[in-house]
Formats: sequence, structure tokens, C-alpha cells
Amino acid sequence: APSVQKLRNVKVGETGTVGEFIDQAAASPEVREYRSAEYPIHTTVGEIIQIAGEENVRNFLEKKAAKASYVPEYEMTRGNIIGYWMHLAAFIAGFAFLAMITLESIDKDKR
Repeated sequence: APSVQKLRNVKVGETGTVGEFIDQAAASPEVREYRSAEYPIHTTVGEIIQIAGEENVRNFLEKKAAKASYVPEYEMTRGNIIGYWMHLAAFIAGFAFLAMITLESIDKDKR
């Protein structure tokens, strides 16, 4: 952790530094025995949310959802708006053309 790196050279009493204590603990055979130990934790999502804080969890989820759902094509830019209007105009023109052909073919059948 970055904060531990900052404290590595801090003296603890007359016996040594924080870094020396960390190195001694890492090299200790007693600590090595517990490195791969697993401890089951029984809790609920509600308890975890309470520990983390409901507002913090909500903000975290909102940020992740906003980041995941961001699509540049939906951004309100001049190019996007002009493109959407052009597609709409092309659809209207195509629909009007097909409607006119359909009405003309119906009209010829009755004559």
C-alpha cells in the first residue's frame, strides 16, 4: 500500500523502523503458516452496505453505471443532432414516396 511505503523509514521507539517490522513479520515462520489460511465470513449484503455507508455505495454504483452506459453517439453534439435530423428527413421522404406509389397503384386498379 502507498501509505505503508511512506512509513517504512519511520522509527518506532528505539527498536527499529516500520519497514523492519514488516520485513520481520513477512519472514516469520509463524506468519507464513497463516498466509494461506482461509476464514469464512458470514454476513449479508445489507450489513456490508451499512459498514461501507449507504450513500457511499449508492455513489459508487451510480458512477460505475454511468461509466458503463456512456455511448458517444448519444452525446448532444452538433454533428449528432444534424445526423439524427437527416435520418428523420430521409425516413419521411421514403415513407411519403412509398405511400404515394401505393396510393397510385390502388387508384389505377379502380379505373
